[in-house]
Amino acid sequence: MEIFPTGGISYHDGELEFTNVAFDQSAVVEKAKQFLVGKGQDVGELVVKSVRPLIETKLDLTGSGNDTSRVIAYQVEFQRVINGLALANGDVVRIILDNGGIKDYWNGLRSVRGTGQPEKLIPVEKAFEELEANLDRAFQMSDKAEISEISLVYYVSNMAKLQSVVHPAWAFKLQEGTYAYVDAFTGKILLDY
Repeated sequence: MEIFPTGGISYHDGELEFTNVAFDQSAVVEKAKQFLVGKGQDVGELVVKSVRPLIETKLDLTGSGNDTSRVIAYQVEFQRVINGLALANGDVVRIILDNGGIKDYWNGLRSVRGTGQPEKLIPVEKAFEELEANLDRAFQMSDKAEISEISLVYYVSNMAKLQSVVHPAWAFKLQEGTYAYVDAFTGKILLDY
C-alpha cells in the first residue's frame, strides 16, 4: 500500500471540567464517533483501541484512608483496520471528552491508498528469531524480555519519518506500550530512529 505525507490534526477546546462524568464507556465511544462523523471521518474503518478513564484522586492526608476518586473524563483511542490488519505505531485518533464535550482531539491517520501486490510473508517464527537475535542491540533489552502478544499489522513509521509504502509487519508486545516490529516480507527489524 502507498502512504502519502500527511500531518496530524490537533484540536483543543478548553480545560477539563473536573466534575463526575455523567456517562459510561460505551456512551463515550458513541459520542467520540459522532464527533468524528461531524469532522468527515469514515468511522467504518476505525476500531476502538482503548478507552481510558481519566481519574482525579483526592488524598486524605489524615491517615484514615478516606481517599476519594472520580472519573472526570475519558480518552478514546481509535485505530484503523485495512484488509483485516490494524495500522500500527501511531496511525491513531485520540479524543478526550468530559461532561462539557470534546476537550482534545488528535488525528494522526495517514493518507493510505492501494493494496499493493501480494507477497509471501515470512513465518512468525523467523521474525521471532530475528527479534531475539537483535533485542539487546535494537531495544537495549535483555534477550529474556517477555512477549505478551504477537499480531500481524501494517507498520506505519512515526510522523517525522518519510514513508511511501506501508508494509505488513509482525508486532511483538514487549511490555506495556512497547512494541517491536519485524517486516513480514524481509524479516528486518523496523525502527523509527
